[in-house]
Amino acid sequence: MYCSNCGVKAAGNFCCGCGARLASAAADSLPVLSLDWEHEVSYETLLQNAEVRNLIARHAAQATERMSGEQFLELCDVAFNPLVGVSLEQLSRIAAPIFGKLGVKTGKARKEVIPGPVGKVLVGVLCSLARHGRKVKQAHQADNGCIVEAILPAVERLIVETGAGKQPATAPAL
Repeated sequence: MYCSNCGVKAAGNFCCGCGARLASAAADSLPVLSLDWEHEVSYETLLQNAEVRNLIARHAAQATERMSGEQFLELCDVAFNPLVGVSLEQLSRIAAPIFGKLGVKTGKARKEVIPGPVGKVLVGVLCSLARHGRKVKQAHQADNGCIVEAILPAVERLIVETGAGKQPATAPAL
């Protein structure tokens, strides 16, 4: 079993990595849910499902620590500052707003329609975020779907919209 909070492999009632109550220990307090979570629209209901929590935890356990652009610039400053005399990190802080005002776009945009049941698409997105070490900022629940906001590096933004009914689930990345 994996901890649904930090993704560490654990046994017993509490996680040895973060101290959170493990899913099996908390199972007594959770309501019994149907096994057909693939068509579920509710974000909270999906997260209460033990199978979904285990899927997300397995992906979280595979996450690796990545270097951000800011961390890379700090390393470059340590290595090249004596040679160049200018901090690349400070230079990037000055250049970014200027590029923005000039209309230079450094981001990427992608919009994709993912056919499939809403719950399955939403859990797939949550598993992908967990595998890449990204955290969910918040979820906005609606009657026919939800919007998930994730915390990503400065150059990436992700907003996931899922919907039920005639419209398929969509995952636009802005």
